[in-house]
Amino acid sequence: MFEDPTIEAIAEEYDTTPAAVAIAWVTSYDAVVAIPKASSRDHLAANLAAADLELDADAIARIEAIDREEECYPE
Repeated sequence: MFEDPTIEAIAEEYDTTPAAVAIAWVTSYDAVVAIPKASSRDHLAANLAAADLELDADAIARIEAIDREEECYPE
């Protein structure tokens, strides 16, 4: 997901990382909680900073339009 061209473009537009865009997208929905993984203190700080990122309606629509059929974490 972090290498998706749409996610990368949105991250560039917002001057942030694809991970931050993903967290902001997930948390843009009411009653949804993100539990991101952090492998270092820097990643933890970046994940917390993503909580302040607000995507506009266009960015959210572009993410939702991504056509992906493969599972991110197949069993």
